[in-house]
Amino acid sequence: MALKTSRERRGCHALTDPLLSAFALALLGAAVACGAARAATRTPAPPRPAVYLLAATPQIHGAYAFPVTLYRAGTGGALRKVRTIFRFAGGYSDVRGDGEGRIYVVDEGGVSIIHEGNPERPDLVLAPGPENRRDASVLNWGMCGYWEAWGVAGGPGRSSAAVFADSKHCTGPGLAVVRVAGDAQPGSPRVRLAGWALYRNYRYYGSGGGPGQWLTPWVKLSAGSLGEPMTLEPGPPKAAISSAPPSLERVAARPAPLIAATPRWFAFRAPLPGHAGGWPKRIYVHNRRTGRWFTLKLPYMEIPPRLFGDWLCTIVQEPNPNGLPSPGLQNERLVGLGVRYSLPYPDIRGSYSSATYMPGVLELRNLATGRVVKIFTGQQDSEVLGVAADGRVAYRVNDRVLVARMRGRGVGPAALAAEGPDIPEVHWIFCRGGGDIGACLPRPPSGAAEQPRSEVKHNPRASR
Repeated sequence: MALKTSRERRGCHALTDPLLSAFALALLGAAVACGAARAATRTPAPPRPAVYLLAATPQIHGAYAFPVTLYRAGTGGALRKVRTIFRFAGGYSDVRGDGEGRIYVVDEGGVSIIHEGNPERPDLVLAPGPENRRDASVLNWGMCGYWEAWGVAGGPGRSSAAVFADSKHCTGPGLAVVRVAGDAQPGSPRVRLAGWALYRNYRYYGSGGGPGQWLTPWVKLSAGSLGEPMTLEPGPPKAAISSAPPSLERVAARPAPLIAATPRWFAFRAPLPGHAGGWPKRIYVHNRRTGRWFTLKLPYMEIPPRLFGDWLCTIVQEPNPNGLPSPGLQNERLVGLGVRYSLPYPDIRGSYSSATYMPGVLELRNLATGRVVKIFTGQQDSEVLGVAADGRVAYRVNDRVLVARMRGRGVGPAALAAEGPDIPEVHWIFCRGGGDIGACLPRPPSGAAEQPRSEVKHNPRASR
């Protein structure tokens, strides 16, 4: 075959180059179309878990009772009712979380357990009746001392449970503790009798804020160990929950309020030496991982603090002998006596003790690092509801739940998480599925933290 000339070869290329270009463009177009189709069919990112909020008010109005309700934060922070836990709970006592995805709510009708993995599922465990006893009948929870000492117990490798200190005058000798399992266990009843050793794994993360009765557990020292609970029967406590040095025996020889009992931290409050029964008081803190004890001095604290992880969260308070009004009082709900039975919300204005002045300051203290962060709300009815691992803080200011990021000694701008008429009764929030609260909190806007400023302190002598 004769070889082609250079002109012929150039002509061949001239003919084939456009074809190659067209083919390349076709391939590129197909690739783009394929990518677009793949993008169109790509699974969208899962939505952020919803914020759930539990509203509950203890008996602060005598014969009046109010519902215990579970909500979910909807669009724009609006409350969406999930279900009623107890309807106008006349015997509602307290709410305790176990730190492992369960929240226990106690009413005279029994224990309702909220499972953070599936908050919509009701789980009501009725009060133990005669079938759970050997030789005695039980009329109701209150008559047998269940209100005096109860809490949540957990432990490595076991499900948590609500535990109630029992009184001998109801059950007879030898029957001390009632255990209500957090989850149904095959072959085992949900409600059964147990020994005092169950309290070795006692869990307490503090009390919710707001006006009302705070049912703080109490401890005392016995033979070098701190014991809980204080029961109706006399004598020393029956179970040790934390080792303590002998030097603390004279400090807590009498009952002292418990601040926290978690897998890492144990803390109780007692008067300083020479101030028996009065203020100031000192918080004695035990790091259970290192075995180290240290103290925190707080000048005044009627409303007890709460512990979120390593963060001890306190509502700043001061003595108020002259009954001066705290800031934000005018913003709080005031319900007339005649409509309480028809409106499922209590009074807030006037329900806080006038003996306590609250300047609208929330203090967060990290027990592990010593860092202190303050949030200035300007509203006495405010509290911290949760602290995320990434430094975001969820806190309530009257009828709103806000989220801000810690920055230095303060917090940055806040984002709205929830708002509604029942928010003043919300003292517990969590994410569906449990875990770190940051998984469901909104992202606050960027910005510098508020400049640190002196707390607004009133002069108790000013009105004299």
